[in-house]
Amino acid sequence: MSDPSLLDDLVAANRILADQGVLDAYGHISARDPARPDRYWLSRSMPPALVTAADLLAFDLDNNPVEGGNHKLFFERIIHGEIYQARADVMAVLHNHSPSLIPFCNSDTRLRPMVGNAAFLGEGAPVFDIRSIDDGGDLNVCTVAQARGLAHALVQHALVLLRGHGAVAVGDSVRQCVRRHHCRNQRAPADCGDATRARAFPHAERNRICPARPAQGPRPRLAALEAKSDARGRLIPRKQIK
Repeated sequence: MSDPSLLDDLVAANRILADQGVLDAYGHISARDPARPDRYWLSRSMPPALVTAADLLAFDLDNNPVEGGNHKLFFERIIHGEIYQARADVMAVLHNHSPSLIPFCNSDTRLRPMVGNAAFLGEGAPVFDIRSIDDGGDLNVCTVAQARGLAHALVQHALVLLRGHGAVAVGDSVRQCVRRHHCRNQRAPADCGDATRARAFPHAERNRICPARPAQGPRPRLAALEAKSDARGRLIPRKQIK
């Protein structure tokens, strides 16, 4: 049995990330067992907001449940095992489909740190295109080859984006993984802005979706606000606006 505090952190992480909209029915977070680095803990396939310690299962790095059983499992758990095999420093792995990240998965704009607490992104998050490994399946990571390709794209980064799919974040603890993802998830909409939307659609397509507005003359109410200063430097309108 692993340290109960590790399992408590994993339960809390599932619920926090579900509450913040980071995890949906198909997202999942795992923790490597520090006493058994060749194993990791992950919940059975279920809504993350309902996870309890009793729902956590131990897996080997080939993603097989240690104690067997008849549990329904996440089929993309293969992501976790391959990353743990590739990165001995990683102690937690989070896979999610956060809507705030999808624009960066599908555009030329790279997700980069804009504030100090996002410095873990370094020069920007790489993007894994599953078509570079397998062009015949869907966007889900289901095979060892696909998961190894993802781990190779992650390299030493803290986050890798999956084209048309979502993201995978790693950390040296469950708490660090949650904290980093919370920071990135909160900043992504602000960092995105018009730059991502501009690169996500060709120029002609943007004009079709959002046609340019015709030029307009000066607005009467703005003209009426032409002002002068009083003795205290406050602006006073030249005429009252009805």
